Amino acid sequence: MYFLLFLARLMSLATADPFKLPTDFDRHAPPSHGIDWQECPGAKDRELRCGRFEVPMDYANETRAGKASLVVIKYPAQNKEKSKLGTLFLNPGGPGKSGVKFLAEDANSRKSISEATGGRYDIVSWDPRGVGETYPRIDCFDNAKQENDSWHDTIPRAGLEARALLTENEDLKSFFEQANEVDRLLQELGERCLKFESNNDTLQYVGTVAIVKDMIALHEYLEHPNTTLNYWGFS
Repeated sequence: MYFLLFLARLMSLATADPFKLPTDFDRHAPPSHGIDWQECPGAKDRELRCGRFEVPMDYANETRAGKASLVVIKYPAQNKEKSKLGTLFLNPGGPGKSGVKFLAEDANSRKSISEATGGRYDIVSWDPRGVGETYPRIDCFDNAKQENDSWHDTIPRAGLEARALLTENEDLKSFFEQANEVDRLLQELGERCLKFESNNDTLQYVGTVAIVKDMIALHEYLEHPNTTLNYWGFS
């Protein structure tokens, strides 16, 4: 169910990030090394930096499936009096939320997290595979209208209703009926996504395991393989 929730969330984020995939991107070309940090298009905070980071599509066989291209964002360490301690990786949860959009648009959260860690860490987030302008992307609808029509007046769009503390039998019954309906809708979504030809050779490379390995690859590039990975996640 977690993966289906991820798919449901990422469908609404297909155009969330303005950092477009280069038109000459070749999935099967050798991956570039490093991140070309630039100002984030449309961001109000001029300190934010955005870029792309390429990783193997399949970590088990790095040449078989080509490469993925992750959109990455950085909020530099704010403490000007003390040296930087490292990088803090941020994931806003969802599953399937855009880390780039979250860090770029939620000024209060990024500043609060920076202050809570003494301002001595670069805060880095990214759009997971399938989300925003990160490649690979996952398509399950032909257009936005079709997607909106599919979710119109459904529980996932409106949210589950839970009365009181679920201590009464009637409340529990109502809750589980809603949960079963959500499961059914998400199962239908998963089946729909599997039917899209554009997903045939990419869907297998999207999910929690790949996201974690991408974060480790980012950490090893920005810091060092033998240093502690710092992570701040929401759920």
